[in-house]
Amino acid sequence: MKEKILIIGLIAVLLMPIASSAATMPQFEPVMPDTEKMSETRMNYMEEAQKAQMFGMLNYDGAGQYSGYFVEFTFDAATATIYDYTMKGSANRTIFSTVYIEKEGSGTIPAVHGAIFLFNDVDWHMQIHNNAPAVMAIEKTQTGTSDTEITYVLADGITAEQKNNGSILLNDGERISLLLYGNNTADIENNTVTVNLKAGAVIFRGNTGNENNGVESAFERSVQERHALGEIAVIGTGDERVQDMVPYQKNAGIMVKSMEQKRLELQVSDTDSSGKILKISIDKASLGIDNAEKVRAIFDGEAAAREQSMDSLMLSLEKGEKNAAYVVYENGEQMNVYVYIPHFSEHTLTIEEVTTDGSSIAGLPMTALVLAGVALAAVVTGLVLLKRRK
Repeated sequence: MKEKILIIGLIAVLLMPIASSAATMPQFEPVMPDTEKMSETRMNYMEEAQKAQMFGMLNYDGAGQYSGYFVEFTFDAATATIYDYTMKGSANRTIFSTVYIEKEGSGTIPAVHGAIFLFNDVDWHMQIHNNAPAVMAIEKTQTGTSDTEITYVLADGITAEQKNNGSILLNDGERISLLLYGNNTADIENNTVTVNLKAGAVIFRGNTGNENNGVESAFERSVQERHALGEIAVIGTGDERVQDMVPYQKNAGIMVKSMEQKRLELQVSDTDSSGKILKISIDKASLGIDNAEKVRAIFDGEAAAREQSMDSLMLSLEKGEKNAAYVVYENGEQMNVYVYIPHFSEHTLTIEEVTTDGSSIAGLPMTALVLAGVALAAVVTGLVLLKRRK
């Protein structure tokens, strides 16, 4: 009996560091959010995002002119017409002289939320993103009953070439941008592209240049070939984070579940089960990881394979590999993580820091695992000694 009490006492002592460690963790009382402070913080994060060339605040001058670091245009709400749609940043090129969208007349007022311009009609709604590719998406509403004709008049020097995969290449002589029209119909005549929007969405994505030695071009190719799930940019943490998400599949879902220092958790989904590429851009300061070598991806609780180049990642896509893979590149103040997701339904994707020795099991701290191992060894040793005494 004494031996049993001794063993139980020994186990308690060995486990004490784990319990005391948890007990000494700071305890915080829940408080109501300071909305004014959060708004100010979001503004600061927008400025940081702009510096990192991720996305930024879109400004409105009160007379129909919208401008930001990456995109500039004029919008007439009465006729649902966009004038002089211009990619700024490194491209600095007007792509469309006008974009006219057939309108039923909902009387909706345009709105700007951070980096996104929004306008809704009866049969469609539109988003314009003040991000590097200056994304413009016009999507059919779930309740829409009528087809919508969208007329894109190209700016001087822009040519259009129709592909057989639901995309149109827009060439300005240096860069090729994309107009993705999916399963809808499209025609090109002279300098005008006309799309009949029946379902899904029509998406413009501008070419941002061959950064990272062609990495971005490879991602753009996956977008063009309809193998990209989407892209998401995140800055900030907790309730104060801001994000910009662009889906490239009709039913793609990309959502931030949590964001904290050294860890970003996403939920991704799609109704198309085939493999896809997802681009994740994260501000280094928000992520708390300053070196691409320290970043790893966890897919549904299992470590994804780390590739050494974007070409290797694209090869995984082409071969239809069964395991998730990723590659990481640094681009100034941001970290770009490209992830190959092998199949779809709904998945959890975690981007986190790997320790210098690679130690972590299912997200448990190695200290806790070592202590648990010591405690288990003590139990075994105690039982052996007890048996020998008997």
